[in-house]
Amino acid sequence: GIMPNSHAKSHVLNFGTSYVGEKINFGVGFRRSYGYYGIPGFALRKLPGHTHTHGDGYTHVIEGESVYLPINTESESNSLIMQSEYKPNIKSIEAVRLNYTLQYSKDSELIGSYLANKFSTVRQNARLEIDQKSFSLLKGLWGADILTQNIDGSGEQRYIPNNKSNEYGIFTLQQFTIKFLKLSAGYRHDIIQRRAMLTEGYKPGRGLAGGKLSDRNFNLNQFNTVAQLNVNKYIYLRGSYSHSERAPDINELYAGNNHFAIILEENGDDRLNKETAKTIETEAGFSYKGIKFSITYYNTMLHDYLYLAHTGIARSGGFLVKEWRQSDTKLTGWESEMSYNGKINKNLNLHFGSYFDLVKNSNVSKDNLRDWAEGAYMPNMPTSRFGISGGIEYKKSELSITFDRYLEQSYLGKNINPEPPMPAYSLLAARLSHNIIFKNYRIEYFAAGTNLLNVEARPQNSFLKYLAPLPGINIALGLILNF
Repeated sequence: GIMPNSHAKSHVLNFGTSYVGEKINFGVGFRRSYGYYGIPGFALRKLPGHTHTHGDGYTHVIEGESVYLPINTESESNSLIMQSEYKPNIKSIEAVRLNYTLQYSKDSELIGSYLANKFSTVRQNARLEIDQKSFSLLKGLWGADILTQNIDGSGEQRYIPNNKSNEYGIFTLQQFTIKFLKLSAGYRHDIIQRRAMLTEGYKPGRGLAGGKLSDRNFNLNQFNTVAQLNVNKYIYLRGSYSHSERAPDINELYAGNNHFAIILEENGDDRLNKETAKTIETEAGFSYKGIKFSITYYNTMLHDYLYLAHTGIARSGGFLVKEWRQSDTKLTGWESEMSYNGKINKNLNLHFGSYFDLVKNSNVSKDNLRDWAEGAYMPNMPTSRFGISGGIEYKKSELSITFDRYLEQSYLGKNINPEPPMPAYSLLAARLSHNIIFKNYRIEYFAAGTNLLNVEARPQNSFLKYLAPLPGINIALGLILNF
């Protein structure tokens, strides 16, 4: 069958130019993207009424009927990007980089063709990096970030108020290396400011709805350290520890109405704290004549983990009500990769790869509300998976194939009621390309396909898994011109 309201239209345009010199490198570019998508869900909309006048001059008002209309989203983004690098003839400085991005975007949610909400965003980001010259066995960099973001909304059903964010960060990363040992340590400090404005035209919903829309300031600290021991030229051992902190985003603090794109009533909470993650990771690896193998174990303790939780409420004629909450969580997992890349002769190259990814997300909060609502594990989490890939390159042609197997979720949580597992599924993809040179320009012709087995795939972590699977078989033909 054909899924209702299953349509998509998009385009992306990129262009830019650069100057590369002995001491100065400079580039500027422009990126535009547009998308119009159908959401496989519907929302109740009261249509406009009208007045009706009879022949005797009597006029009365006829109210519009309430109907379910499909949900559509429209997005438009324009970005100006500038990157620069200067290599001064200074004893202590290798290079200075300054990057700047200006982005203007519009994101809309529509009920049928009626505008429910539209958000216009102006985002500016400037980043300064200074590479220090290697001193004995030490090298590193220093830097600073500034980001400003203003979001202004319109439409009768906005889910967040107008808001502003300012973010300021400073950071450093230092690396110490001797023959068999590499040590690195990094630190970053951020100041985050969130502001919401209750302007005319925005009406908070009936739920928590962002509380009092209070101003919030956050001071964040990030720290990581890594040690790698090269046992010999084939084998290495690596261990790392990281401490990271994240400020709640705008919607997590201030949301308060229907968010049509995810078919939920989303409620923020302006009292939320920062989220803290402490991660220990160990890795062992092997490399020999084109063969590479690694296996990694990680353990992350999340304090005040931010998640969108069920309330057990559904509005009449509306959506399920969810709200942003915090609770302690433990994330553990194993990852492994193996690959081979070998040149058979000057015209033929082969490559193969495989991986597995096992993940477990546990509730360690001892919170009665969370135990009741979400259970022993977090619901809607990605499942464990494994995959294999292979490819062959012959002269100017290349064929690559990937196969990914997503397992049925073993660690099931609750959405008030027990979470049912989605069936396991397999995805097969392939890409065939051929390159030619024409008047000093490289042209690549390609054919690519995804979900070639045309399976019904419903990811466990998808908000829309009960309404819509991933797209079925998809074939693309195209060419890439490199000037």
